[in-house]
Amino acid sequence: MNPISRIPLAEAIRSRVPALDIQLSFLRRVLTLSLLSIAAPFANAASDFPSRPVRIVLPYAAGGIADTVTRLIAQHLSERFHQSVIVENKPGGNGVIGTASVAKASADGYTLLMVPASLVTNPLLMSKLPYDTARDLTAVSLVGTIPMVFAISGKVPASNLKEFLEWSRKNQEQLNYASSGTGGGGHLAALLLNKAARLNSVNVPYKGIGSAIPDILSGQITFAFDGLQSFTPHMQSGKLRVIGIAGPNRLPAAPDVPTFSEAGLPGFTARSFLGILAPANTPRPIVAELSEQIATVIRSPEVSKRLLSYGIEPVGSDPDSFDKFMKAESAKWSAVIRDERIRID
Repeated sequence: MNPISRIPLAEAIRSRVPALDIQLSFLRRVLTLSLLSIAAPFANAASDFPSRPVRIVLPYAAGGIADTVTRLIAQHLSERFHQSVIVENKPGGNGVIGTASVAKASADGYTLLMVPASLVTNPLLMSKLPYDTARDLTAVSLVGTIPMVFAISGKVPASNLKEFLEWSRKNQEQLNYASSGTGGGGHLAALLLNKAARLNSVNVPYKGIGSAIPDILSGQITFAFDGLQSFTPHMQSGKLRVIGIAGPNRLPAAPDVPTFSEAGLPGFTARSFLGILAPANTPRPIVAELSEQIATVIRSPEVSKRLLSYGIEPVGSDPDSFDKFMKAESAKWSAVIRDERIRID
């Protein structure tokens, strides 16, 4: 008989446990040190961030509301970071050129992207993009939402939404609207209104809503959807009337204008947004730091007040909340774009 077989089982186990414990303890130490060595560069990167100027790319021309907001946030981030935060306008292709440049940038937190709603609608409207939003970009913070406001020409004999809809159904052949182009926010909002109110209004695209204002004032254009800021200079003249807010709440900058739900079209909402993203694979600690700092700026009394005066509802979200928001907006506009078979390739 083998001598080992005579050793009692309990004694055999006891003889091996200390060695096993030593081996497991050693493996745990090795694993812990390995994980710490992997995490250390990212932790150090976040603690040192930013150590040089940060760039925010805006994929649209200077002068619009998005440009104004981007520069406002950049100024306050510069003060918090003690580093320059530079705004770079890179227009073209309905935001595609600037967005693509950030998607291909180094994932180190020093190149960011400020985007409006076209970020979620462009992939629905275009079959070929030089980037994949989900793969190449990561959410940082939702800056704010921009409820579309509904403005009608002063030539239209209506002072509220109910009167406008009654007049429109009797004058369908005259009914048209201005937009900043096919697939733009104003175009999609008007298509949503056509469906909700059973209208047959016709799109008249312009290079920008500012170019359409003279035709709205003269009565050649019946109505338009855009941010409040586009119409504010003309509201007092009576040649243009803002009669509806396509959001859940009234705007502090226009407290007398009811929401569509209040005016008789329950549940009607159409909004744009502004948000900040970074290249995919940007270290999570840096994304978290950026998100926290941006949210702090947006929620500050000074910046919140300015945003509200522009017709923007300030948010300042964490990355996950912004990501969920974009997915919900994509689902909503996907249905409209699919039903209307809109393409801008």
